[in-house]
Amino acid sequence: MQAGERALFDGVTEMLTDRGYLLPLAAAQRQFRDAYYGMSAAALLEDLFFDAFSSYLRQYRPDLRLERPERGQRGWDYQFQGTQVSHKVGQGPTQIAALWDATRTDVRTWSFDSAVLFTSSDFSPNRVQLHVDGGAIGLKPLAGRPDEPVKAGRSIIALRWEPTGAATLLGAWQAATDTTLTALVPFSALWAALSGPLAKGASANTLEVLHASTAAASTQVAALTQPGGAGADLTMTADDLRPGMYLLARDLLQEVPVTSNNRAVLVARDTVAALMRQAVGSGLFTPLPTWFAAWAPVRPPNLYLTQRAQYDQMFSGL
Repeated sequence: MQAGERALFDGVTEMLTDRGYLLPLAAAQRQFRDAYYGMSAAALLEDLFFDAFSSYLRQYRPDLRLERPERGQRGWDYQFQGTQVSHKVGQGPTQIAALWDATRTDVRTWSFDSAVLFTSSDFSPNRVQLHVDGGAIGLKPLAGRPDEPVKAGRSIIALRWEPTGAATLLGAWQAATDTTLTALVPFSALWAALSGPLAKGASANTLEVLHASTAAASTQVAALTQPGGAGADLTMTADDLRPGMYLLARDLLQEVPVTSNNRAVLVARDTVAALMRQAVGSGLFTPLPTWFAAWAPVRPPNLYLTQRAQYDQMFSGL
C-alpha cells in the first residue's frame, strides 16, 4: 500500500471523528438520494465529500494537499498528497464502474490505476447483534426517517461502538404505545445521552443508534439498564459490513474480474463486497453511522438558493 493511501485514510478517519463533519455527511446520505436520481445523487455525494474534506484540511491540516484533476481527466476523482483516488458511493456493496466505455465488451479483468475510497451508507445485510454474558440481542438499523414506526414494548437504543467491537450502552427508550421514532426519542433527549461521551473524548463516528425491533430484544435491553446491568461486558457485531468509508488500496485492485453493460465496464457487487472485507481486515475501514439522517430536517439541497445568497450578499452593503 502506498504511503499516500494510508495518509488519506488517516485524514478521513480524523475528519469523521468530528461531529461537525460527520453529522452533515450522514444526513446527506438520505437527503441527496431522496432529492436526486441515482447518478446525480452519487455525483453530489462525491462533491460534498470533497468539499467537506477540503474544509477539514484547510482548518486542521493545511500542510496537506487535496486537489481535483483538470476537467476531462478520466480514471480518478482527486489526489491527496500526489496519490490519485477514485471515489465511489453505495448503499452497501454495489457494482462500481471501472471504465465508462460501452464499447469495451471484450474486457474480462481490469487493473485500476488508483485506489478507490468507497463510501457505504447502509448495513449489508441489516442484521446487528449486541453480545452480553454469552448471549446475543438482535438489533437492526434505523430506517433513516423520523416517522419510522416503533411498536409498543419495543426500544430504541444508543450506544458507543468501537471499531474493536467493544460497546457501551448510553441510553434506551421503550415505547409504552405504538408511536414513531422521533416522538419516542426527541433529538434533545438523544443528544443528552450522546453529548456526555463526546465531551469526554469519544469519537463521533463510534456513536450509534439502533432499533430493538422484537419484544424479546427490548426486554433484554431493559435488563441492561437496571442497576448492575450496564456494567456487563458488551460487544457489538454486524453480520457483515457496516456503513462507513472503505479504502480499497490500489494493490488490491489489480486484475479484478469485470463485466460490461451498455454504459461501462463494471466490477460486480460480490467482488466489491469481498474487497470491502479485505479493507476491514487491513484496518482500512472507518465507520460512518447514519442515524442522524432520521432526525435531520428533510431539506433537499437547493443549488439556486446557494447562488441567490451570493447575489444578495453583493448588494447587502449598498
